[in-house]
Amino acid sequence: MNRGIVSFGSLIVALILLFALNILSGLLFNNVRVDMTAEQLYTLTPGSRAILDKLDDDITLNYYFSDSQLRDVPTIKAYAVRVEELLNEYVNLSHGKIHLRVVDPEPFSEEEDEAVQVGVRPIPINDVGETAYFGLSASNSTDGEEVIGFFSADHEALLEHDLTRMIYKLNNPRIPVVAVISSLPINGEPPRGGRPGPPQWTILQQMEEIFEVRMLTSEQTKIADDVDILMIVHPKMLHDATQVAIDQFALAGGRIIAFVDPYSDVEVIPSMPFMQNQQEPKSPSEFEDQLAAWGVSIDFTQLAGDPDAARRVTTSQNPESTPQPYLPWLQLKAKHLNQDDVVSNSLNTLFMATPGVIEPLPDSEVNIEPLVETGPTGGLVPVDLIQFAPDPKEILNQFQPTGKKILAARLTGKIGSAFADGLPEGVTWEGELLTESSNAQILLVADTDLLHDRFWVEVQEFFGDRVAYPYADNGNFVINSLDNLSGSSDLISVRSRGTYARPFTRVVELGRAAEERFRASERQLQMRLQEADERLNQLQQQGAGADAALLDQQARAEIDNFLMEKVNIRKELRSVQHNLRKDIEQLETRLKIINIGLVPLLITFGALLAGLTQSRRRGDS
Repeated sequence: MNRGIVSFGSLIVALILLFALNILSGLLFNNVRVDMTAEQLYTLTPGSRAILDKLDDDITLNYYFSDSQLRDVPTIKAYAVRVEELLNEYVNLSHGKIHLRVVDPEPFSEEEDEAVQVGVRPIPINDVGETAYFGLSASNSTDGEEVIGFFSADHEALLEHDLTRMIYKLNNPRIPVVAVISSLPINGEPPRGGRPGPPQWTILQQMEEIFEVRMLTSEQTKIADDVDILMIVHPKMLHDATQVAIDQFALAGGRIIAFVDPYSDVEVIPSMPFMQNQQEPKSPSEFEDQLAAWGVSIDFTQLAGDPDAARRVTTSQNPESTPQPYLPWLQLKAKHLNQDDVVSNSLNTLFMATPGVIEPLPDSEVNIEPLVETGPTGGLVPVDLIQFAPDPKEILNQFQPTGKKILAARLTGKIGSAFADGLPEGVTWEGELLTESSNAQILLVADTDLLHDRFWVEVQEFFGDRVAYPYADNGNFVINSLDNLSGSSDLISVRSRGTYARPFTRVVELGRAAEERFRASERQLQMRLQEADERLNQLQQQGAGADAALLDQQARAEIDNFLMEKVNIRKELRSVQHNLRKDIEQLETRLKIINIGLVPLLITFGALLAGLTQSRRRGDS
């Protein structure tokens, strides 16, 4: 008897201690977090932590989430929890520099007006016009603002990168400078002979909307210190001093995106003198020495081809024939793009024309991370086959698949100098001449044609303005690349993360069942609408020989009946929605009781049971 009383008292004391410990831990260890997810989804990468350590400005995050309206959407609700937890992690690691404000913008409230005003995008949640919000606005002490209009679960892998980028830009508001060296007329050409020259390429126009763009000549003696990114397009006939300037810029840690090409489809070669119908063959980019210093090579006599990704074309010799796959023109999909890199993660389609192949050199110490590759059916196509009158069938007949080929890559780590043995004759360099670097940040693309409008965008004149309609993600690829390179090395290191999508199947089933009931009610409403419209049409047709007052009375009665039916349908819809919310809330309550209360109780009971068993064994012995 005494033993039973003691056991029961021990259980009561254990429960009291359990709840006291739970409350005490919540008060004392509120900021202590343990990430038990498989991919450490709630743990910030070292790059994000480094950026938070360097914050100089106070930043306010306003997190808008319509909890009361979106709690019935399990996938969004689960993702919203992850977003808020990650935002709290930023606050905890910011040394007091980041302040989080969670806002529930209920319909017709001041908070809803605030969300719309800052640029958070309303999302429709039903067919009666109701909207909800799931976004973020951020501001610094100098009125700088950044907005994520909507947190799409499709871009969950980029969540940390987007948040860290937002914070980095608010802490570093200066507009990045992109310097461009190009042998192609990317900036357009002046009129000649009374005729307008080719316009500026759309990609450069888009760059100018985000960055400060400076066009450099092929005779640069130095890249200015305030240049954040150097963009090189089809380098040809560069002055020796310019080549040295590019070399030293890369070795000093400057960010570079280089587009080099064995064969540029869009390059215009002048006709040969006195032979107007013949042209000189096109020549590749002149960049072999610099590529070798970076630890890679591109065979400028070969192009990349892939039957599975090849675009189909008709030849000018036989325009009525069936389109044939043209191996060097590639339509690359998500499977060809690196899904673990922020530059290419969100892209769907990339068009490249006659690209080259990037390969590492023996004993190279640079790290090569492919961004764009052919499929396993990729191979090489000799440039000679396409110089003048390419025949798609002949190219296909001679083609031999040899495996994946790298078309664009990120180069990081250790590189050398193309002038380690000394500068070219007549070239001088002020300051220390660097011979190697261990912090290279270079994006290398073995194609230049992807930049031209012809391969990714349609441009139309609209009241004097040029309006672009892209049909591929070439522009996004370039902007993503520049945006990524314009950040600090810490931001560049923040890549795509894993995704967290483990929905409760029971909750999903509830949602589907409710949706089916909604759809059935909607169909019923549409049928009644149609029947009412037909009845009204009949009344109007009968009105030709009937009394007008009687017709009006009949029409009014019909309309009143229809309105009553519409009210009833709305009540049914609200009832379904209420029942769905009630079912989900009950399920959430049960899950919370099991996770928070029942599991610890079972563990405690098991421990007490084990202790009592041992006590009895000792007593029996």
